[in-house]
Amino acid sequence: MVINSAGSKAIKKLYKASVTAVLFLVCSTWLTAQTNIAELKQLEIMKRFIGTWQAAVGNDTVEVWECQPYGDGFIVTVYRITDGRKTPYYVNNVGFDSLDGKLKGYVLWPSGDYMTWIAEFNDEKKFKVDLVVNFNPAAVWTRYEMVYISPKERTWINYNLSGEKTSELKFVKIK
Repeated sequence: MVINSAGSKAIKKLYKASVTAVLFLVCSTWLTAQTNIAELKQLEIMKRFIGTWQAAVGNDTVEVWECQPYGDGFIVTVYRITDGRKTPYYVNNVGFDSLDGKLKGYVLWPSGDYMTWIAEFNDEKKFKVDLVVNFNPAAVWTRYEMVYISPKERTWINYNLSGEKTSELKFVKIK
């Protein structure tokens, strides 16, 4: 079989297209697998929040978080009890963004005010959160982290943008 110059160019184009298609298929499969692993791990670790947690936030005030699953996401209802009186504080809706492999939340206060955050577990025990403007990762206005001490105890540590600790609360799981 004799292949002329035009036929040779066509075979080279076909070869390049085939190699590109195979590489694309392999890479997209690998990227999908990576995202699924990250998603599973973040969501699996997030399940530690499920239940009722409380922390003393003052001499006569307790903050209570009731976290429940909502499909693959979570809803955290937060209220405060002061002198035996329960007051709604905020609701936090949590989901996983498979595009960047991070957990994201939308906090709504009874006044209608809201805030958004982006977070991830960077290891099995530390949950790092950036409070941001409208899910914009470049518009961080404060940070906090939660560190799991045990299945029934965690700390919440607030930081300013300079990285200085501004407050710390100890949460205990009661249910």
